[in-house]
Amino acid sequence: MSKTWDDRIVDYIKEFSQDYYNLGQCIVTLIDEFFPQYESDIFSLIPDRSKDLFKPGVIEKEIKNCQKNLKRLLQFLILYRDDYENKKRNSYINNLVDQCNNLYKILFNNSNVIQLIPINITFSLIHLTILRERQKFEVEISEKWDEKWEMDLHQKVDIYIKFFVEIYPKWQEWRKQQIIIKTGINEQKKAFGEVIDTITKRLVSYMPVETPYPNKSFFVNVCDRTKRRLFNESNAEFMKIYMYTFTLNKFKVGYHEYPTIANPSSVGTLWLGVYGRDTFPDGTHISDDAEVKYELSTDKPDMITGINIYEYNIIDALKFFYNNRSGTLVGNSKGGHLTTIRGLKNQYNYVIAVDLYFNYRILCAIEFHFSNGESTGILGNRIKADSKKVSCGPIGKNNDFKLIGVSMASGKADPPECSEGVAYISLCFQHVRIAEQIE
Repeated sequence: MSKTWDDRIVDYIKEFSQDYYNLGQCIVTLIDEFFPQYESDIFSLIPDRSKDLFKPGVIEKEIKNCQKNLKRLLQFLILYRDDYENKKRNSYINNLVDQCNNLYKILFNNSNVIQLIPINITFSLIHLTILRERQKFEVEISEKWDEKWEMDLHQKVDIYIKFFVEIYPKWQEWRKQQIIIKTGINEQKKAFGEVIDTITKRLVSYMPVETPYPNKSFFVNVCDRTKRRLFNESNAEFMKIYMYTFTLNKFKVGYHEYPTIANPSSVGTLWLGVYGRDTFPDGTHISDDAEVKYELSTDKPDMITGINIYEYNIIDALKFFYNNRSGTLVGNSKGGHLTTIRGLKNQYNYVIAVDLYFNYRILCAIEFHFSNGESTGILGNRIKADSKKVSCGPIGKNNDFKLIGVSMASGKADPPECSEGVAYISLCFQHVRIAEQIE
């Protein structure tokens, strides 16, 4: 089975993290992972990998425009790899550096740079690999030592990191603009509201309703909440690509075993939701969904050490325990059976994903997944009623993000349940290593 874009990035970083001691060894691995002989190269995998995150056609066009540059780059990588007698490696490595510097200008000074983030992440790994190879084996390659090569490498690492930190909020703002809200009064003099994601074509709408007087803003608040939910989901998918920028420090001299760290914390923290009858699922909602009023709990995110789940056919109540403090209990703690989770630790075991199940227009079941590979199993919905499921996490292939915060509000279930339970929920995930937490 052919490797995915993520597989190749993860496997390459894993190999690089073990360091290497032979001239050309890292270049061999780079070629094998990014330009395999009998499979598609890594750049050709990017359009499909990022199709729901960027405008259609932009990434494909840029890759096509860079094909000559990429083929020439591969040509010289192979020449460098195969020069076993080390006759022209000095010339080849310098040529590769010049090519990367030129391609860097093309890609990073591009008017569509926000659309090219997956290409630029992939290219940055190639560029830094070549600079690291030159720095590490400069004496063997050129029979001389120049501290400038190390300075060039470290400077370029810092430039890439700074670029990706600064481009992230720009992508977020651009992505929000692609989710359009339409509200107002239609020809039948009824208030209407809809939210359209122009990238994914997902749609959430609310059935037009007569109001006591022409109220153009009737659906504004609920549409804002739904837009936030759609954006948060897209942002979480984007993070699965963006998070590889957290590894770039590994290319600095002596840093190959350095743990992957999100720095600053703003690039390593994200929310999912709010999920509830007013915003979920996609499709058409009755107008009553827009009229619900609730306030979410406001527990400050922190290390989660325990969870209380009260459940039977619905999630009657939830309570989270944080480091040295108790969170807000939301719902009806007198309903359902109590399941307790204790002993969660910041480094050893933590929540990496949460599956939410909705029925009766309320949270009817929940399942927590942990970094040790275990889960709670599905709690709630004991009558096995049909339900709508949404999976929040995991983000990354190596338990890279942990649940650190939950905001909730209660609500009444529809018949036949009719009881109070957890009806609205939003989840905060954070990278397992945030720079401010590292001593």
